Amino acid sequence: MKIKFKIALYYTVSATVLLITFATLAYYFSVKERRQEFQDRLEYRARSIASVLDEGARLETNLLKRLEKNSFQDLHQESILVYNHNDDIVYSSESDTAIKIQIGLLSYIRRTGIYHFEKMIQKR
Repeated sequence: MKIKFKIALYYTVSATVLLITFATLAYYFSVKERRQEFQDRLEYRARSIASVLDEGARLETNLLKRLEKNSFQDLHQESILVYNHNDDIVYSSESDTAIKIQIGLLSYIRRTGIYHFEKMIQKR
C-alpha cells in the first residue's frame, strides 16, 4: 500500500469515528434533556392544579379541564391525577382514560414526593 492511500484511509476512518461519536453523544444528551424538561413541565402543571384545589378555591373540574385544554404548554400524552388523603381522585386531566393506580404506589408517592410513570405504547 502506498503511504498516500494509508493516510487517506486513516483520515477517513478517524473522521468517521469522531463524527459518529459526537452525533451519538449529541443525540443522547438531547433525549435526556427533553425527557427532563417534559418531567419538569408535567410536575409544574400537577403542582399548580394541586395548589388550586388545595387553597380552598373549589373550582369545578370542568373549568380546570378547559383551562388545561387552552394551555399554551401542551404536553404530548400527559395525564395528571390528583388524589386526596382518602385515595379518591379529586382531579384527572383525562376523562376517557381509566388509569389504575395501586394503593401501594400512592403510599410510595406520599413518602418520596414524586413518581414518573412511563407507559410503552406498542405500534400496530
